[in-house]
Amino acid sequence: TRKPQLSIYDTGGRLVRFFNLESCIVDHVSTISWDGTDQDNHRLPEGVYFLRMQLGNHAVMRKIVLVR
Repeated sequence: TRKPQLSIYDTGGRLVRFFNLESCIVDHVSTISWDGTDQDNHRLPEGVYFLRMQLGNHAVMRKIVLVR
């Protein structure tokens, strides 16, 4: 089974947030909202982060900017 994964990393390559997309998908449509917190719900500083979306052997990485 291929489970979709969405991860957010800081510029040092550390995983700061992971989303379980399997539980978010309803009728093949999904919206994810990130509030700028890490996995322990600590507020992260503004700046550049990297979003990684993976499904099976396929992955896409995008640069995102957190602005408050």
